[in-house]
Amino acid sequence: MAAAEALIAGSSGGNPMLDSTRMALAACKADMAAVRRFANELATANPNNPDVLSDAGSKLGMAAGDWAQAAVLEAHAMALNPLPDPWYPLASQTHHPIKGEPR
Repeated sequence: MAAAEALIAGSSGGNPMLDSTRMALAACKADMAAVRRFANELATANPNNPDVLSDAGSKLGMAAGDWAQAAVLEAHAMALNPLPDPWYPLASQTHHPIKGEPR
């Protein structure tokens, strides 16, 4: 567990894959402040990378419950990619069922 905490606290050097991993570890540790921080860092550092934006959005929504910001990131990712992968709107697709709301 100490290695996970060190990875969450450390620097990724701007590597989006490592930041995504750090965000997933933070979610597993229920560190929602870190999840939000990593999502913001990823979106700021990679504003034109639809895969990174969608991944950050889905983790932000499903782990931290920030559905509104997740939808913004996912919509931007889908606008950047003319043929988005089906997983791009993952948080948006799961938001209503998780909250028990109709789609």
